[in-house]
Amino acid sequence: MTRRKKKLKPYHGIILLILAAVDIFFAGDYLVRQFGYYGTLFAELILLFLSVGVVFVFGGDLKKVFPIRRPKAHQVFGTLVLWFGTLLTTMIVTMVIMIFFPKEMTEVSEGISSSIMHIPFLAAFVVVAVSPAICEEAVFRGVFFNSLFKPERSKWFTILVTAAVFGAFHGSIWRFFPTFFLGIAMGYVLMETGNMFYNVLLHGVNNFFSLFAAWMLKFMTGAEGTYGADDVGRLMEQSDALLQMPVYLLGQYLTFYGGSGLVLIYLGDYLIHKGQPGYDKGLFPKEKRRTLFVLVTVSVACAVIGIVLMAAGIATKGRSGL
Repeated sequence: MTRRKKKLKPYHGIILLILAAVDIFFAGDYLVRQFGYYGTLFAELILLFLSVGVVFVFGGDLKKVFPIRRPKAHQVFGTLVLWFGTLLTTMIVTMVIMIFFPKEMTEVSEGISSSIMHIPFLAAFVVVAVSPAICEEAVFRGVFFNSLFKPERSKWFTILVTAAVFGAFHGSIWRFFPTFFLGIAMGYVLMETGNMFYNVLLHGVNNFFSLFAAWMLKFMTGAEGTYGADDVGRLMEQSDALLQMPVYLLGQYLTFYGGSGLVLIYLGDYLIHKGQPGYDKGLFPKEKRRTLFVLVTVSVACAVIGIVLMAAGIATKGRSGL
């Protein structure tokens, strides 16, 4: 007799979060000390094992908790566009935090970059991009997301709560807001497509971007692959020099990333829903005039405010140099 599949309850998701916290903050540390950065891979695989195990123990439906279907080209492209737009807007938030807490943010970036510089790129790709995209998504946008979701409840409750927990699990207040916004994008993609392939893709691409940036930094600081304290010191000095013009930097980010990020998010959202009701009348239908008006207004406002801040930053720097 086939066992009837059950809908996961919120406490099922909380149980998994407790187990995941033990793995990430305790077992993971031990594994890293024993096996180096490869211990992170073992910890990630444990997350996947725990996710599947919780669904099985509590009688959940694996196909509903981890919905994977063949991807569609326009939704894949839409996911990538949405990710890039989210990245640009998140960079503004990161810059604001960087301006007020430069030392803390530099230390976080330094720690992430230096920890992956001493392993082969292919291994780093698996550890940094592939395994978290699969294993962490199984926990957060898989089991926990499914345990919270109810059709009669606003979809944004599930998306936002999951994103907040996802951000908190990164263990740093300085990384919370960037990961929170990326978590919103991943939850939204899953909610709108019903296919985990896309949020896994978004997660993986985002992590690969960070990995690629770190390796490009390694390439620029030493052709022989060296990345030591002297390199970090030079980079911190460069960061300090830039951060002496915080108003200018914030203006620059608002000008070039604010409006662009919002436009890309709008375009990515359209591509994800292309052909569906409400999205079947082209990119700029009459029904969305209000949305377009808000989009254009905010984009122009970002550009204007950004230019003003850049001018003010240059003027302030000029006066201080006299």
